[in-house]
Amino acid sequence: MMNVEESGLRNRNNSQSVTSDLDNKVSFERSLSASDDFLCGCCFDLMVQPTTLTCGHSFCRMCVANWYFSSKKMECPQCRSAWTGNPQINITLKNLLEKMHADSIQERETEVLTEEVKKKIAKFDAELSESKTSESNKAQGQGFCGGLCFALAVLVVVYLSWYWRSSDQDLLVHKPLVKWTVDDVHQWFTDMGLWTQEYVKIVQERKIGGNLMLQLDETNIDEIFNISDPLHKRALINSVNAVKDRGVKPPSNLWEFKSLNPGWALFLLYGMKDFPRSTLLYLYFTEYETMFLPFAHVVCPISQDLPKYDFTQSLPPLTSVQWAEFVPKYLFLPYVLIGEFTWDWMDIHYWTSRFILANCLVLTLLEANYVAMYLRGENEFRSLSAVVTSTLKNYLSIGLFVIIWPIVPSFVCDCFFYVALYFSPYQVSEKIFRLWRR
Repeated sequence: MMNVEESGLRNRNNSQSVTSDLDNKVSFERSLSASDDFLCGCCFDLMVQPTTLTCGHSFCRMCVANWYFSSKKMECPQCRSAWTGNPQINITLKNLLEKMHADSIQERETEVLTEEVKKKIAKFDAELSESKTSESNKAQGQGFCGGLCFALAVLVVVYLSWYWRSSDQDLLVHKPLVKWTVDDVHQWFTDMGLWTQEYVKIVQERKIGGNLMLQLDETNIDEIFNISDPLHKRALINSVNAVKDRGVKPPSNLWEFKSLNPGWALFLLYGMKDFPRSTLLYLYFTEYETMFLPFAHVVCPISQDLPKYDFTQSLPPLTSVQWAEFVPKYLFLPYVLIGEFTWDWMDIHYWTSRFILANCLVLTLLEANYVAMYLRGENEFRSLSAVVTSTLKNYLSIGLFVIIWPIVPSFVCDCFFYVALYFSPYQVSEKIFRLWRR
């Protein structure tokens, strides 16, 4: 009796083993007979209800639902690209599968589409439909707010361009010294800093105008202004001689420099914003004494006690200590150099300096994100030729604009200038947000 039962049990086990082996063999042969294009990237079997995502990869709908509920992310299980909305079943791929693998697909659907799986897929569809509706409403709200902000930004840029255009001619950089009034001399002394406050009063008391300014020299400046500090005397003599040599006031702030050199100001603004290393290298070879050397002495001073704005005299070459400080920042943190230079002008350009400092901060974060993406091997940075091509296009566009800017209306140049100056931090911050979100 025991032998008969053992024999029956052994036969059943053998039968189950044969059935299992047969099922595995059928599944294996089915996978071999199917093209790779018909296999799901998750379960590696024929796709049931094939669903194609935004990136182009297709999976079983149940596999997409399982991935969504387990990862809580709306991204492709294979390439991690984000997708939005509710991806639908690929009807063309589904019909093709049913024609080429009718028996296998029918068997797969019977095995896979259980009541539990159908409920999970229904829940998946319901959640994505709600998400799509909320995203649509959010997009409409963002579109309205974005349009309103854009209109306000245009109005601000147009107003700034008109305001500074109408007030440019009142700047002393355009007014000959012989035509300076007492108020003009008063403004000139005030612009030089707090140390001239005691001399500003003398200007008003003695009614010093442009004609008297022309007569100032080392012999009579002490008597007129009662100067007791030799450093003040030297600074005043240098400043007066600079005005007498030029016939007008030399530019001492951003607006005066822009008024005299609109093309240069626009070039430097965009160059320092988008290509700081290349721009500083260009200044080193073409404007060494007039621009590069003053910039380097401000960001890397020989001594913290020396004045940073007295550039009327020829500046000494950079020392080895200054180069040792300048080169690492130039290579790895160029926006820190620009920020240090801007920091020293905060008392002259209160709000503008803060916009530039904010831009330096977000641009440094953007560079750090790009470096991190490169180290991770992100798709955008796998092709070196694409990066080089994009960079060359940007250089070409800037070079073309530098060539044609003299024939471009000054109002258009002003609009570009104020957009780059005041709205660039917002644009860069938005770019960083998209990178982090992805």
